[in-house]
Amino acid sequence: MVERYLGIEVTPLHIRLIEMSPTAPPKVHNFFSANLFSAHSENVSQQLSSAISNTNIKARKARIAMSETLTHRVFALPPIPEKELDILVGKEVKNILPATQTQETVFDWQIIGDDEGGKKSVLTAVVLSSEVRKQAGFVDAVGFSPDLITTIPCALYNSLKLIEGIHSKPSVLLHFGGLKIYAIFMRKGKWVFHREFEQDPNSRGVPWQEIIRTFLYYQQLFKGEAVEKIIVSGSVTAEIEKACSEVFKIQVERFSPALDLSPLKGRSEEFRQVISEYALSIGLTSNATKDCINLVLPEITKKIRAKIINKCAVMGLAFIIVIMGISYWRLLSAVSCCERVYLKKKQELASLEPYLAAKKKQDIYRENQSLLWNIDNHSAWMETLRELNRIIAPEMVFQNLSMKRDGEKVAINIKGGVFTADNTAGLEIINRFYSQLTTSLFFTKLAINPDNIIFTQPNDAEGSNTAHLSFEISGELSPLEIEYE
Repeated sequence: MVERYLGIEVTPLHIRLIEMSPTAPPKVHNFFSANLFSAHSENVSQQLSSAISNTNIKARKARIAMSETLTHRVFALPPIPEKELDILVGKEVKNILPATQTQETVFDWQIIGDDEGGKKSVLTAVVLSSEVRKQAGFVDAVGFSPDLITTIPCALYNSLKLIEGIHSKPSVLLHFGGLKIYAIFMRKGKWVFHREFEQDPNSRGVPWQEIIRTFLYYQQLFKGEAVEKIIVSGSVTAEIEKACSEVFKIQVERFSPALDLSPLKGRSEEFRQVISEYALSIGLTSNATKDCINLVLPEITKKIRAKIINKCAVMGLAFIIVIMGISYWRLLSAVSCCERVYLKKKQELASLEPYLAAKKKQDIYRENQSLLWNIDNHSAWMETLRELNRIIAPEMVFQNLSMKRDGEKVAINIKGGVFTADNTAGLEIINRFYSQLTTSLFFTKLAINPDNIIFTQPNDAEGSNTAHLSFEISGELSPLEIEYE
């Protein structure tokens, strides 16, 4: 996005503001004009601040032209690098300044083209440093950074270059700026010289004789070549335009540069009617800073840079604080949300605990019920216990009896023990019990694991003479149908 600049023109009678972007062609975003109540500096600042606040100006940098200058010169210098050219221009400036000049000065230059000998034509402006500081302070007082401080003739020269076809004819711009008239002579699109004429503050009459002599000087300078076009701008009336045409007998036209007025929308036609009044302001804002003579002092540039750095630091700190605040707020929101979700889930789980416990009990019940119902509606279990009770020996006890369904089969496991006086008697009782099991119709695929037959010797210390012999038998229930009468 191209940066916008505010062009400020202050005359003893008017204030004019224009907001533009130095594009191709330059864009006009806003404009304002008002009569000046008083030329006092405080009144000018107040009225200007009021005008800026009521005009919806978005530019942050301002440009202004100063009328108090020492000299403007065009030097023909060899084509050398810009750093060396700056040193050479400085030497030329020292040579043209009078020896009595003791006040601090500042200069800047601009290459305006090549002369016929192949040298660079360099336009140079020299002013007092005190005047530059005054203008910078004025711009700063209305809340803007001074991006460009130049002279009125240089600004008018920049605006004159915006006229279509200006390069083809020797032309002059006559700018009526309140109590002064500025004449900018241009040949082959380049600056030739300029003159300033004082107007009578009472009669506001135009010093035609002095202007005519300047035109004659131009003819003498270029061996009879006459000016072919006069462009008038500033506070121009129809009478002045008519008189100019009658005096010089050449083409006279109002200042009307090639500009993009689309940002003005409904005000574009209004601006076209007064565009010639804004020639100075347009010249200030129509070019990039590097393409203009800029007399801003290094100390002012450093001050502006320091302000920008401080402002950026403050904005950066504010941005970091805002980001940290947003991050902290989001973190708190996330934690709060997690806490709410956790408490909600905890409450849901707490409310579901009775159902889960009941569900678990129901599952256990269904599993056992399924087992019991699958074993012939409890009959097989009862009959198995009866059969075991029938064949168990008096010396034998059951330590564990389990039944487990595996598909269509029901596995059974019997763990028990025999209390007897010796190992042989115990083995005989177990063999007899196992034989009776194998002949029973209730059991099948029985097997006794010899490794699980463990003999425990009697404890002589306790005075016992009874030994214990443990055993384990596994098998399946026979697929029988039990009928009851």
